[in-house]
Amino acid sequence: RLQSLDLAYGLLTDEGARQLAECPDIKNLDVLDVSKNALTQEGIDILSSTGIMVIAEKQHQTEDDREYFLGDVDWE
Repeated sequence: RLQSLDLAYGLLTDEGARQLAECPDIKNLDVLDVSKNALTQEGIDILSSTGIMVIAEKQHQTEDDREYFLGDVDWE
């Protein structure tokens, strides 16, 4: 029954995207938000190929440069 999954502000890589895309239940989602993770265009394409809407804004390159976005979270 889950329709939307928000995995934003994480360390999801292309390998993680590949594993997530292989999960048969992902096709039941309407929206997957993976913004501000460590995906390349390849990882985003892998997730998009599942047929669900993928939001993938502002990716960072590695876990070493993740500090730049930690202050972006709105805690309200």
